[in-house]
Amino acid sequence: MATPLPCNDCVAGCCRGYNVVVTGFDAFRLARALAAPPSDFCDLRWAAAPEGHYRILLNALPGAEKRYYRLVLRRLDGDHPRFEHRCTFLLTVGERGRCGVYEARPNVCRTYPTSLDGESVGFDSGGRWCPPGAWTPDLVDVPLARLQHRRRDRHLALWNALVDGWNARLLATSEAVGHAFFYRFLLDAYVDLAARAPALDDPDGDVGALAADTLRAIGY
Repeated sequence: MATPLPCNDCVAGCCRGYNVVVTGFDAFRLARALAAPPSDFCDLRWAAAPEGHYRILLNALPGAEKRYYRLVLRRLDGDHPRFEHRCTFLLTVGERGRCGVYEARPNVCRTYPTSLDGESVGFDSGGRWCPPGAWTPDLVDVPLARLQHRRRDRHLALWNALVDGWNARLLATSEAVGHAFFYRFLLDAYVDLAARAPALDDPDGDVGALAADTLRAIGY
């Protein structure tokens, strides 16, 4: 008999307690799967200084207050007494939670709760929502987890390079744009990148060159 997964009886604290930060590729993949624009399920949250994932500029007008945005999955009001919010894609069955877009879920969700250090996959990166020792190597496809981490790192690097190109153009033209304009840029970029497959998923490909080619192709 197969060993039960820790998720089977979990209240999905990860889906309720975390802000799920996504890349443009995550948003593009979800948009294709749902036949819906990223603005239907993503939000752009801002901070007053660039830090971590807060990197996206929308206003480069001279003298404008600087705000640095990151792309996250939308959060809805909570449906569980322990949690104030939940991921927009979380489905609940009694006390349990299940992902409503499992096949198209973001890369950060695909790798959770594992970590990668060189070639070594760790199993205690679930934070407060996944108790230490809950996951063991016999419950995880280790080679697949390793591959998923590499894909996640590659797509994050590619997303950062695209955002750098976006920011550079905005600063050069001293423009201010709305959220809808940025989402249009995201979709244009990844439509072009998808046409370059398999380069998009090549783990050894030059991310900088790929991003530069796409930015030129879409006019950035």
